[in-house]
Amino acid sequence: MQTRVRRRLVAISLLATLLSTLVFREKALSAQEKKQTKEPTYPQVNYQMSKRDLLRSPLDILEKKMPPPEQEKVVLPPMELQGYTWGYEARAIINNQVVKKGDRILGAKVLEIRKEGVVLLYKGKIFTLRTRMRMRKIGE
Repeated sequence: MQTRVRRRLVAISLLATLLSTLVFREKALSAQEKKQTKEPTYPQVNYQMSKRDLLRSPLDILEKKMPPPEQEKVVLPPMELQGYTWGYEARAIINNQVVKKGDRILGAKVLEIRKEGVVLLYKGKIFTLRTRMRMRKIGE
């Protein structure tokens, strides 16, 4: 009789353990499902390994790949500086025309009139137009 009682007690305890395990497992699963639904989903990112040097700027790489711009040669149209006049305002005689600072001649702008020559701006380039004759001091 004692064995029967023991067997029944063991069976009851096993059944109680099994039931409690199932109940707690179901609660744990439902809590885990709630957790999964609350967590935001993020888009998948495909990462590709590269051999880029992190200490170098990406701009350095771009600068090397770009070809150098072609420089077109800017040639000043034929002009002859024939002389200067100095007075209230410096003037120069270029191709038989009297010009002052700021005037334009054959598309070139007069920037300065100096004793060394006339400084002209033509297509973004600066030129100095000099006289063909050599200047001498009086008495030489």
